[in-house]
Amino acid sequence: MKLTLAAVAAVLICLFSLIARSYAMRAWVEPVLQQRAYAEQERLALAAIDGHLRAKLPRLTKR
Repeated sequence: MKLTLAAVAAVLICLFSLIARSYAMRAWVEPVLQQRAYAEQERLALAAIDGHLRAKLPRLTKR
């Protein structure tokens, strides 16, 4: 009985350790992914603005 209880406790400790590690890794990676997503959105916005300004450039130079 004591051996079974010790085995169950060891398994629960291992599971708790794995859960804590996965949460820690997710918390560490999430800001990096958000930063990449923000950089991608910024690049797309700048490309759209650049394309819009290039399209208007001939009209602006004719004035």
